[in-house]
Amino acid sequence: MWQGKMKHKDNLGFEDTVEDGEVQWMTAGSGIIHEEQLPASERMLGVQLWLNLPAKDKMTKPAYRSIKRDQIPEVELEGGRLRILAGSYDGQQGVQGNYQPIDYYDITVEPGKTVTIPQRRADRRCCFLCWGMYG
Repeated sequence: MWQGKMKHKDNLGFEDTVEDGEVQWMTAGSGIIHEEQLPASERMLGVQLWLNLPAKDKMTKPAYRSIKRDQIPEVELEGGRLRILAGSYDGQQGVQGNYQPIDYYDITVEPGKTVTIPQRRADRRCCFLCWGMYG
């Protein structure tokens, strides 16, 4: 959730509010029924990334994980910053899923600057959320 709030509730008993800069990680596995409520806010901006489980893990036990701001490592870059939403970067470790090796970054780039991120290993998927700083 980049900005705003989302309330999560599911049939396994997990309840959580995901706020600015936080992440929820849900594994559907053998089945989970959930609802997401979006309370009124000045602005809401969020992204959902869905990954397909490997065939051998499709019927795994469903799960929910809340990742709060203080659990997300930040790396200062020349020209910006990088938050490790999942996986690792430059020797720093963030949260890692149990089924899909993925590096997932939230990158903020300062106006007029560029940031270069080295290519990752072939055995990992890599996703980026890139935001320009405005104002």
